[in-house]
Amino acid sequence: MPSISQVVAEVVSSDPMLKQCMSRGIVNYRKLAKLLQPMISQMLGREVSVDVIKIALIRSAAKICSEGDVKREVLEVLARVKLMLSPGSCPEERREDPREVV
Repeated sequence: MPSISQVVAEVVSSDPMLKQCMSRGIVNYRKLAKLLQPMISQMLGREVSVDVIKIALIRSAAKICSEGDVKREVLEVLARVKLMLSPGSCPEERREDPREVV
């Protein structure tokens, strides 16, 4: 049986808009927990308190933010990369006859 945290993480990851709002820190976690409570309780087959869902949402948000930081760092590194092609590195340059089809 999945844990409350796993179910909450699944719900959050299945909603890109919710995930984006959480990563930006513009979510009222208590209200979101109240909204999700019936669905989470149904998925688990038992009643789950709003406070427990709220805590799971906050933990999920922390993971989302740390993943976003890693992605941002990777993008920053890629933005600084300079691509240099050496002569003969492209298949088009290796053809002797320019009319030849690859």
